[in-house]
Amino acid sequence: MVLMVGPLPPPYGGIATFIENAVHYLNGSGEVQVDVYRTGKRNWRISNLLHGIFEIFLLLQFVFSRKMSRYDIYHINTASYLSFIRNSLYVWVCKRLFKGRVILHIHGGEFLKFYYNSGELVKSIVQSTLEIADAVIVTSPSWVPKIKNVANLKKIYYLFNGFDKKALPCMNSKECRRILGLPFAKKILLNVGILIEVKGHKYLINAMKEVINARTDVLCIIIGDGPLRKKLQQRVKELELSEYIKLVGPKPHNEIFLWMKAADVFVLPSLNEGTPTVMFEALGAGLPFIGTSVGGVPDIITSDEYGLLVDPANPKDLSSKILFALEKKWDKTKIMEYAEQFSWKRIAKYLIKLYERMLTN
Repeated sequence: MVLMVGPLPPPYGGIATFIENAVHYLNGSGEVQVDVYRTGKRNWRISNLLHGIFEIFLLLQFVFSRKMSRYDIYHINTASYLSFIRNSLYVWVCKRLFKGRVILHIHGGEFLKFYYNSGELVKSIVQSTLEIADAVIVTSPSWVPKIKNVANLKKIYYLFNGFDKKALPCMNSKECRRILGLPFAKKILLNVGILIEVKGHKYLINAMKEVINARTDVLCIIIGDGPLRKKLQQRVKELELSEYIKLVGPKPHNEIFLWMKAADVFVLPSLNEGTPTVMFEALGAGLPFIGTSVGGVPDIITSDEYGLLVDPANPKDLSSKILFALEKKWDKTKIMEYAEQFSWKRIAKYLIKLYERMLTN
């Protein structure tokens, strides 16, 4: 039996989406039973203080619950900063107290920044936690040598995120636009993500000023919620872009694929990333992907047949690539065929093999 530790949606973030889909396909395989111990915020509007108290309660509940010690493998998912410190406690409890086999799965695109900017005490916690884990998973091959430089690891693997092909609507772009009430005559840019600083939305908004100066038949739709929503809306008004940029708030995850099928180009101007799930979902929908050359994004956008890479925090480069992408004739079928290798079903098969390997060693 396997216990997956980490957040579940809502709200939808990268780790929560990974756990939801991975567990669904793992349990659906009939080869392994996976339960989830849910951590993380239930709502982005919960204060950090209340969330911190709640996480302490969850940890104590985990430690003193007899049923938590019955699992063979503990698959612990973490980001960086406080998320890593909190999850390091789960690693030590599962390894030392429950005597289980532990996989530490690092999703955060800011992990190295977190580590190298930390003091000696935190660095020591990070190193010892990585070394006590039976295996470490990162989100792209480029992360493997970087994490190896941090600690003496037992085993390290990389595993991309993925998408669910079954969730994609069969309708064409026009039908999706009709359902969503979107204009037929506009070129539509789409962004999906939590409205926080690291996602780089302000650079997309600034870039749109240059895009609209070049052509006015463009509509940029930003889906998501977060602490920066009001600030970003104010910036849109300041630049007089309210006609061209719409922050439409959070949407149900299954509805997001309608927006993807309705759009022409997906844009993700993040300052840091692992391998964002929305990238695979966009490619799966046949959308060309414009993303920053950070984290594992360059490991996926390996050809200008699938998308374009831009410099992070560079609105000028971003606007130039957006304009180029809007003019280019993309082969959506080729993009979708490329994306098929990143299905959740294949990811589940990989994890099953990893779990079996850990139990036999």
